[in-house]
Amino acid sequence: FYANRFPAQYSSIADEVGKLADQNGVKVSNIHYKADQTTLPDLQRITMEASLSGDYLNEVRFINALERSKLFFLVDNITLGEETGGSVGLAIQLETYLRNKT
Repeated sequence: FYANRFPAQYSSIADEVGKLADQNGVKVSNIHYKADQTTLPDLQRITMEASLSGDYLNEVRFINALERSKLFFLVDNITLGEETGGSVGLAIQLETYLRNKT
């Protein structure tokens, strides 16, 4: 489970989020990462905050894709922003775990 669902490198997290955003027609910006220690063996919790923009339906598809991703993502919070020219802004908070390289 650890090897398949939890990446060993930050770049794997960013790559997966970027890939899912591209596949679903959503722009992800202002992404911030924060690492915290856990009591779980060989895992570090990574919390992320990001801004999303795009068509509302595409944003829903993106969030659904995050939840179905091979990598483990847990969506903690979504805040609806403003709509401009058919594009809806969302702020999303999510977390995943980074495993220690062994």
